[in-house]
Amino acid sequence: CIPAGWLWGSHGFLYKMGAIDIAGSAGVHLNGGAAALVCAWMVGPRIGRYDEGRSSLPLGNPTNAILGMFMLWWGWFGFNCGSTYGMSGNLWKYSARTAVTTLQASIAAGLVGMIYSWLGNHRLEVSDCVNSVLGG
Repeated sequence: CIPAGWLWGSHGFLYKMGAIDIAGSAGVHLNGGAAALVCAWMVGPRIGRYDEGRSSLPLGNPTNAILGMFMLWWGWFGFNCGSTYGMSGNLWKYSARTAVTTLQASIAAGLVGMIYSWLGNHRLEVSDCVNSVLGG
């Protein structure tokens, strides 16, 4: 993967500029997201999926959805902070900054999801909130 070489290879220009990629956010996720966007554009919409309107699929069990959200969210703290390669030396600063960023992003996305849900449906939908927190 060429972008990964830019970041992680000692020959890469981003590596030489001092770029720090926590948890593969640029080398893996940005590259994968761009590829997914291009593929979705090339494939196009699912024919017949929205023939009866744009209603979302029904949520099976809100309690399980919220429990699963918190399990994933808690795991991301360990993964994201652990991706700084330890707590020794000055690495604890990266780990702490990563924890705060993870928390702030999920809170902000959850609030935006609740506002979106309220403005669109005049009620709070659990699926909108869960998807927003996980997307943040």
